[in-house]
Amino acid sequence: MSPNRAAVPEGVVHSAKVLRVLAVALVAGLVLSCVWQLVDGATISDGGGCATIDGRNYCAMAKGRVAQEPFARRVLVPAIVRILPIGSLADRFRAVDIVAIILMVIAGAVVIRRGAVALGADPRRAHWAAIGGGALVGMLPHATRLGLSVPVLTDFAAMGLAMLWFALFTTRSRIAQWVSVPVAAMTVLTREQWALPIVAIGIVATVWPAIVRRRVGVASVAAVLVALGVAFSQPTHGAYASGLGAFGNQIKASILTPHGWLMYLVNVLFAIGFVPAAWFVIARPIITRLPGRPEAALVVGGALVVGLVQLPLTVFSGYDIARIAANAAGFLIVATFAAVAYAGCDVLLVALAAGSVLFWRPWITLSGPMNHYLQLYVPQATPHGVRNAAIWVAGSAAICLIVSVGVRSLNPELRAIAHPRP
Repeated sequence: MSPNRAAVPEGVVHSAKVLRVLAVALVAGLVLSCVWQLVDGATISDGGGCATIDGRNYCAMAKGRVAQEPFARRVLVPAIVRILPIGSLADRFRAVDIVAIILMVIAGAVVIRRGAVALGADPRRAHWAAIGGGALVGMLPHATRLGLSVPVLTDFAAMGLAMLWFALFTTRSRIAQWVSVPVAAMTVLTREQWALPIVAIGIVATVWPAIVRRRVGVASVAAVLVALGVAFSQPTHGAYASGLGAFGNQIKASILTPHGWLMYLVNVLFAIGFVPAAWFVIARPIITRLPGRPEAALVVGGALVVGLVQLPLTVFSGYDIARIAANAAGFLIVATFAAVAYAGCDVLLVALAAGSVLFWRPWITLSGPMNHYLQLYVPQATPHGVRNAAIWVAGSAAICLIVSVGVRSLNPELRAIAHPRP
């Protein structure tokens, strides 16, 4: 028996068959959804692709004009689009988005495998978990689908750069670790809200000597601060009118009305899916494993930190709850797949992934105008509003519950994980 397999607690299945089936299914789903979006979908027609207040400002920046706050801070993608030689503005933005989403999928898979191996998972399980998790990250509703149909946004590029930064920062290669520093700055110049989780990880690396990244951590924090200075010093012709007032109204609505709470929770769940719920089962064995393995704590724990730091920012996101919560989704999925590769619970992961895909409905395509775009963007933007979204949540959750409860009643390995022996 290899050391890696011996390190796995007694009672956990070592077979990678379930993870292999899940990975193949998710890769097939990602490929089919991308092909279907290209064949049946369309670029949003409003403004020649420069739709919404975001798109109009980013297109203006790509033409060398001054934009409104906060869009004027996000200088990197419009600057890249401006120097690309051919294609319409929407096509050039889409090219950047596609590259970024590919980066996110590949870097996410690398991080999953690294985290699973650091925990002590069987290399075969780590391999298939990485493939499946990377594919699921690509199927996020605010990744491939919106990147292809509503390309004039900076969210996709920022998510790809953030995952690349984390993959470089958590590697053992000193050169790659230092390359992560400018990537951190580029991420913040793409979307400034990534500053907080990058600084959090940089501070952890600075004060925790066991992970041997103190200088890189300090440099990362400094790079983020410089990038924020550059972002907030950009010329602008005023702030977007909805601004803090809309944020305040949205917070009040969420706090004071049941409809607001339901809308908020549905949007967050739509963005991240059901997969992170696996932590309710696997948290105990993973948490007890991390203290003696600093590299595993950095990769798996760090991915959780990035995701959990992003989630509270949704409170200040006005009506963009799902889009802001999507920034947390990739990192939460990465951490979950890495943990499951070590701890087991494979069929529970299958059930949660299946429920997520059903909720996201990657087969829905954009037919052109803004009202169709909104149905891709937030789940309650349908003729029957929150009611339809609630039905989707309830149906998907029921599938997850039925499958996982049925499996746990038959599979003693899952019970051993949920209630480990002392």
